[in-house]
Amino acid sequence: MTFTQTQPELTAVDSPGQLHNTPVHHPKTALVIGATGATGQCIVEFLIAHPEYGKVLAFTRRPIGRKHRKLVNHVVNFDNVDAWSHLLSGDELFSAIGTTMRQAGGREEQYRVDFSYPFKVAEAARENGVPKILVVSSPNANPGSRNFYLRTKGDLDHAVTELDFEHCALIKPSIIESDRPDFRPGELVASMTLRTLATVISPLRKYNPISAEELACAIVNIAQDELPHGVSQFELDELFNHLEAHPVATVK
Repeated sequence: MTFTQTQPELTAVDSPGQLHNTPVHHPKTALVIGATGATGQCIVEFLIAHPEYGKVLAFTRRPIGRKHRKLVNHVVNFDNVDAWSHLLSGDELFSAIGTTMRQAGGREEQYRVDFSYPFKVAEAARENGVPKILVVSSPNANPGSRNFYLRTKGDLDHAVTELDFEHCALIKPSIIESDRPDFRPGELVASMTLRTLATVISPLRKYNPISAEELACAIVNIAQDELPHGVSQFELDELFNHLEAHPVATVK
């Protein structure tokens, strides 16, 4: 998967989705956490391609190996956000950070990555005056859930909404499809099964899989919306609605 940008104009071709073209005023600065993950990588690429953004700050634990005049990659220690919190200044924070129990090695470690890291970053960004946050969450995220993953996501949703961002968008995809190495056979089977069931069972439509590229495009398009003050939630149907073609970026 490659993303291309043409200057001075960007041309749209067939793709999972196209970025919404909005009038360009003062170029925005976007902050991204989770930029080494499948969705986060795509978010970075769409932001770079979008004319609304003049700078994209990616905060990662390891270099992302991407060079672009708009992109600044800060390699940071998420266990010590205070040491670099002054860098968290801009117009929008995109939070796509997360891990799995298998990758993390246990519940405590997963909770630290899925909750503590993004919350501390969001808290610092809000203190620095960042007005808008977009968080990749999950359908059925609930602080009271018996499911550890959904409970963790619910904890983050609740905590972030308490930070009183001017605009807070909670993004609720189902299974996120990608070609990442850790996309396991079980996830592939679940993805195929859900795609089949969602076509015939209406209540299951919100669990229809979405690709990382589609999700990222939808998120960046949502960021261009005039969001209401406070908290907004975007489930799968709304995410796919944000993939309508707009002649801004070419995605091959």
